[in-house]
Amino acid sequence: MKLTLILILVIVLTAGAGEAFAQKRPIFRTVTLNDAKTISLGEEFSEKSDLFEKFGDQYRLKKGLFGGAEQIRVVLDKDLKINQIYFLYDGSKDFLESKKSYTKSLGNPSAEEERELTGGGKVRRVSWQDSETRFELVESRENGKVSVRSILFDK
Repeated sequence: MKLTLILILVIVLTAGAGEAFAQKRPIFRTVTLNDAKTISLGEEFSEKSDLFEKFGDQYRLKKGLFGGAEQIRVVLDKDLKINQIYFLYDGSKDFLESKKSYTKSLGNPSAEEERELTGGGKVRRVSWQDSETRFELVESRENGKVSVRSILFDK
């Protein structure tokens, strides 16, 4: 009887630990491009500048280097290191399917929000984070248009 109770307790505690572990997976910080080159948060931009073109105060990855997004932009910090990576998707990207896929690979989100915009429209945001990185999936609905983007932030 005691052995059965101990075994049940061990199973329950182990299952809970597995769930906690699944929610604490590290967030990816590196993006592999079509030509096997990479870009990473915290990386010196000068080492990768040949892959980008200036776009306002950001830098946009040159076309044809990545197939998973319509456009990738990076934002640099004061030390000219890659601080944020934006993935802008075409109209076919589904927010809920993407959320489901990221939850499967990253665990449960650390935060979710939905809010109405002042001029009409709505924004949904889901985020995952660890000690070094925050990853957000965002859907904006304005004037009948839906856009989905994701952003990696270096903490």
